[in-house]
Amino acid sequence: CQFAEDKDIQVFIATHSQVLLDYPDSVRYFKISNNAGKRSLVSIPSESRHTLMNDLGIKPSDLFGKDICLMVEGQTDVIFFEHIIRELYRDDFSGVAVGVVQYGGSAAEGIISGIIKTSNIVPNAVYAYWIHDRDSSQNSGPSSNATKFKNALQNSCFECHILKKREIEFYFPEALYEAAQEGNQEKIAKVKAIHSGNQDRKFRKAAEDDHICVPCGSYLKKLLRDHLKAKDELDEEILEIMNRLLEWKVEIVGI
Repeated sequence: CQFAEDKDIQVFIATHSQVLLDYPDSVRYFKISNNAGKRSLVSIPSESRHTLMNDLGIKPSDLFGKDICLMVEGQTDVIFFEHIIRELYRDDFSGVAVGVVQYGGSAAEGIISGIIKTSNIVPNAVYAYWIHDRDSSQNSGPSSNATKFKNALQNSCFECHILKKREIEFYFPEALYEAAQEGNQEKIAKVKAIHSGNQDRKFRKAAEDDHICVPCGSYLKKLLRDHLKAKDELDEEILEIMNRLLEWKVEIVGI
């Protein structure tokens, strides 16, 4: 930028790197959208950049370079859906860029209260699907905050899905949890009981009380590779979510 100012010239750089998107003071953003094979160019307003970077804690490169954004609540959700999209559905999503973006619980509170204006995000991610924990047992209605969150997003024309089970940990294969206990039969029996139970407590809280291993990070990635290898091993609800994203893929590429 300094070189261009000193020489009073414009500099055009072609790159596939998304890092440049993360410098809002130096970059003007335009999003190229693909709808049924037809491209359109949309200028990104400055307030959208502010919302994404400061309010949600999301970098512009997380969203602006994606055709479809799957917005999830936590890092474990990111790992789970990244595995599904990058491994099990790799061929299905060829030709489109799908991002799994963590928005976090504090952002959800801001959206519910109205502090974070979801309308600022609309121009940047036309195909954005938000997933939120149920935060209650499977046999009762979603928590009041989950319902408020969904209503706030739907009022801004976003699609939001509240999980039918309490949280994402209840969707992992039972075999994954069994492997994580490394042969301890007592812990295996306990984790199976939690996995198939009434979900009156968060999975990690229930497991913590019984000293059960609930994998995360790189260990979770490894166990997913070992114990979730095919689409038919996924819960029906997860398959429904993926089918919705695939419907959007058809709209985007026009096939």
